[in-house]
Amino acid sequence: MVKGLEDFLFFFKNNGNENIFNNLYRGIEREGLRVTPSGVLSEKPHPGILGSALTHPSVTTDFSEALLELVTPKRDSVHGCYEKLKDIHHFVYKHLEEELIWCGSMPSVVKGESSVPIAYYGESNIGRMKTIYREGLKNRYGSLMEIISGIHFNFSFSNEFWDFFKEFLVSQGVTVEAPQKEFISHSYFGLIRNVQKWGWVIPYFFGASPALCGSFLGASKSIPSFLEKFDNKGTYFSPMSTSLRLSGIGYKNSNQDKLNISYNSLREYVDGLQKAINTNYGPWEAIGLKNDKGDFKQLNTNLLQIENEYYSTIRPKRIVPSGTSPSLGLLEKGVEYIELRSLDINPFAVAGISEEQIRFLDIFLIYCLLSERPEFSKKEYDLYEQNFSAVVLGGQDRKLSLFDEEGGRKPLKEQLKSLFSGLEVVVELFDHHTSTEQSGEYRKVLEKYRKVFEGKELSLSELMIQEMKSKELSYSELISSLSKENKKFFTEKEMDSDKEKHFIGQSEKSKVEHLKIERKKREPFDIFVKKYLGR
Repeated sequence: MVKGLEDFLFFFKNNGNENIFNNLYRGIEREGLRVTPSGVLSEKPHPGILGSALTHPSVTTDFSEALLELVTPKRDSVHGCYEKLKDIHHFVYKHLEEELIWCGSMPSVVKGESSVPIAYYGESNIGRMKTIYREGLKNRYGSLMEIISGIHFNFSFSNEFWDFFKEFLVSQGVTVEAPQKEFISHSYFGLIRNVQKWGWVIPYFFGASPALCGSFLGASKSIPSFLEKFDNKGTYFSPMSTSLRLSGIGYKNSNQDKLNISYNSLREYVDGLQKAINTNYGPWEAIGLKNDKGDFKQLNTNLLQIENEYYSTIRPKRIVPSGTSPSLGLLEKGVEYIELRSLDINPFAVAGISEEQIRFLDIFLIYCLLSERPEFSKKEYDLYEQNFSAVVLGGQDRKLSLFDEEGGRKPLKEQLKSLFSGLEVVVELFDHHTSTEQSGEYRKVLEKYRKVFEGKELSLSELMIQEMKSKELSYSELISSLSKENKKFFTEKEMDSDKEKHFIGQSEKSKVEHLKIERKKREPFDIFVKKYLGR
């Protein structure tokens, strides 16, 4: 496993230049619920001062009017990406009045399904489609599941890197004859398969939702067997869990298990998604397409309404024009970047993620590209899924064992030692050129997370439970307190005037663009949807 990495390191030292690792591109999408000062989900519409949620490039909404999504443009430095995310937070907080951005992945205090306002994007065809898609999610899975929040980390390599990577493969006797876009897509899918193989590492270190507010469970009398009462204030927790967000009560839908989406190639992946979008599914047919008034209840009655409904922990992505099928755009133009979706919000970081976490993800994702990337059988994929689920519900258990590649079991700690020997080689790549951004920082980060699995430091999930126990706080009390601290961090300092003008300009421009879309002549909505889904 490490030999291939060392071969790359040797080749890099003799033939490489610093630019291929200086130009790593990162982008962050941070979800966060707007809540009242007492921690109750806001029922107010998306603030107009923040611009149009349909067209704003940095500040939009996800499932609900109350679910903010803050989006950075791609940046080629860790610090630049993180500072941009903080700037967006600063601008939003400046205009939230008394409301807070909830800094936990599991929702705040909610007053049932009906208290969650679905995001509204106007009356244009594309706006209506976005809202009806969310209506379909509500009818299929319930609104409460859809307001669970997380961090999506976007990552890509420069053209210079791909050219160098191809040179390395050729030096190793690998024949590379495919066109560049196919070579890049093939390489990204190899990275994705290794992320799925080692995907449990993300909730192990960064899972931060071992507890939840009982209001999330609603009036249900059947509490999941893995949940216990934490206190008498309505908090439930799973004692050894790292991420309830990624468990069976979060973004884990059993009906999607039957999709069997393959990541062995771009073609197989797209074919699997297209099949799901065009395959009827009894329970969704029972909901019906429209109500008695002729209003849509969902976009279709198939397994998936659109590609985004497939709840995977990582996705191959390409930016496509509005109204274009994402998967068919991928097939035509190739993979542009990957989106890692398994990160919980870090309650102890003012912007929901820390620079340390970003650096670890750099190391991990480069490792996943440079390591062997064999195709998966269904049996292997199922083993890796079982490992992921085991860490989601039991990752705080220091004696936990996981499946290895042969189907046997090996202690989690031993598997991490093996992984970290490979991550060490990646850090050497960063260290080799002193011009690489703060190269020594990567080594510090790796040592920090090594201490976590050695039991010398706490993971985020362990830290959360410790804070709740030592301070005798419920889940809602802890997250409310941290959310208020975050707001104070941003609101107690002045925002740079040029940055503020930039964001105000973005908001005003987004409103103008939205108005243009609204005024544009449009075809009947039924035809628009049929054309979109028929692509």
